[in-house]
Amino acid sequence: MHNCSISPTPELQGNSNVKSYLGRPWKKFSRTVILQSYIDAFIDPEGWLKFNSMSDLASLYYARVNWPGYHILSNLDEVKSFIVENFIRGRDWLPKLGIPFIPGLA
Repeated sequence: MHNCSISPTPELQGNSNVKSYLGRPWKKFSRTVILQSYIDAFIDPEGWLKFNSMSDLASLYYARVNWPGYHILSNLDEVKSFIVENFIRGRDWLPKLGIPFIPGLA
């Protein structure tokens, strides 16, 4: 996800009884990268929710957790590998579908 705002719906704002996470890894080699986005404080600071039966954590690519496979993107070249232009070659096909996108960093 790139250039997004992740915030609660009005009915969840201020509801401290609801725990919210960015997601959880479903399969081996799952990968999620959030670039240049705003993440509201309603997301649990851990960020990701671990499956109880999850194995192969070293094959994952997640941030904001302290599991094997967790990464902080601090190198611009590493970040660029996840932009639309490089990760899914968006310039080649997204315009034909009329899908708005930002090919590089905002």
